[in-house]
Amino acid sequence: SGSLVTYTPFGSVQNTTFTWTRNTIAGITESGTTGTGGISEILTNTTTSPIDVTYNYVSSANNCPNGGENVIVTIYPNANIVLTSSLGTDNQHVCLNDTVTHIQYIFNEGASSVILTGLPPGLDTVTNGKVFTIHDSATVEGVYQYTINTVGSCIQTATTGSLTVGLTLLSGTASDTQNVCLNSPITDIVYAVGSSTVSILGLPPGVNGALNSGILTISGTPSVQGTYNYIVNIAGLCNTQKDREGMI
Repeated sequence: SGSLVTYTPFGSVQNTTFTWTRNTIAGITESGTTGTGGISEILTNTTTSPIDVTYNYVSSANNCPNGGENVIVTIYPNANIVLTSSLGTDNQHVCLNDTVTHIQYIFNEGASSVILTGLPPGLDTVTNGKVFTIHDSATVEGVYQYTINTVGSCIQTATTGSLTVGLTLLSGTASDTQNVCLNSPITDIVYAVGSSTVSILGLPPGVNGALNSGILTISGTPSVQGTYNYIVNIAGLCNTQKDREGMI
C-alpha cells in the first residue's frame, strides 16, 4: 500500500498501441481511471486485507483491436498489530514464578511475522497463523518493557507492553537505606509490585506507604528518632511470599 505500481506492456507486432482501464474499487483510495501505454501510479489500500486491482488492457495493431486482457495487481495493506486479549493484559503485575495471563495479538496481511524483544526470562511465545501469544512464567524479578515489531515488505509498525515481576526497587540505588534528620522528609522510596496485596512493617512514625496501580511509594517525614529496619512484604495471590528490607 502506498507504493508505486508499474507495468510495461509488450506487443509482438510493430507499432502496437495499448489503452487500459482501472475501475474504482472499495478499499482503494484512488478513483478509477484510464490510461495509455504503461502503468505508473500509486495505489493505497485502506483495509486490513489484500485487494486485487484489475487493469483491463486493449491493444491495437494495424487498426485491429484485440478483445482485451487483464493485468491483476495485489495491493497489500500496511502492517497493523492489535491486542486481542483482555484490556490491560499488556501491562501486568505478576508474582515471581507465577503464570502470566496470556497476552495475545493479531497482525494483518501487511506483515509476514513479528519480532519481540524485552521479555523477562521464563516467558515464551507462540505464533499460530496471524495470532501471536505471550505465555508462561517469569523467573527473574524486574520491570520489563517489551516491544513487538512487525516484519514485511510494506510499511511496518510496532507495539509495546510492560510486565512487572515480583518486587523491584525503582527509586535510585540505596534509596531504601537513608539517613535523615528528625522532622525532615525522606526521599521517596518506590517499588514496582507484582501483587495486589502489600504490607509494610517497621516504618518510623510519620512515614507511610501507598500502593497505586502496582507502584508502591514510601514517603513522609519521620517524627520520632531511631533506626528503623522496615520490611515490604507481598503475598496476596503470589504462590510464595516475597519481601524487601530497607532502613531509615
